[in-house]
Amino acid sequence: MRSAPPTLFALFAGFQWFTLGSSYMASRDLLCHAWGGEENMSSSDLVKASGVAGGVSGMMGGMIRGPKNILPGILFFGTLGAGSSYVSQLTRGTESKPKTSWLDSKWSPMQRLSDKDYMTKIEEKILRLDAEIAIIDENIASLKESSQLSVASTEPTTK
Repeated sequence: MRSAPPTLFALFAGFQWFTLGSSYMASRDLLCHAWGGEENMSSSDLVKASGVAGGVSGMMGGMIRGPKNILPGILFFGTLGAGSSYVSQLTRGTESKPKTSWLDSKWSPMQRLSDKDYMTKIEEKILRLDAEIAIIDENIASLKESSQLSVASTEPTTK
C-alpha cells in the first residue's frame, strides 16, 4: 500500500481502523457481559477486559496486514487497551471542580438570577412603570384642565 494512490490508501486505512475499533468494542462488550455486566465488575476486571479486547483487536488488524503482524498487533493493542483503561479507572474516582458558567464570571455583564431575584426585579420594574403612568396621567389631567380654562377664557360672555 506504500505506492498506492491516495484514495485507495484512504479506503484501506478507513477499513483497517473500522475493523480495529469495531472488534475492540464488540469483544469488550462480550467480555463484560460474560463476566457479569460492567456495573458488577471491579476496576481490575475492566482493565483486564480492555486488555483482552485490545489483543483481539490487534489480532484482527494483524490478520489484515499479514501473518507476521499478528503477534505485534496483539501485544501493542492489548497494552494500549489495558493502559488506557487503567488510566481511565484512575481518573474515574477523582472529583473535578464543579462546572461554572460564563455567567458566573465577575466580568460578565449578565448574571444568573434565582426565581426570587427575578420576581423582585420584575416587581420593581412594574412599580416604576406604575409611577411613570401616574405621572403621565397627572400631566394629561393638568393639560386637560388648562385647555378647558383657556377655552373658557376665550369664549365671549353673553349677558
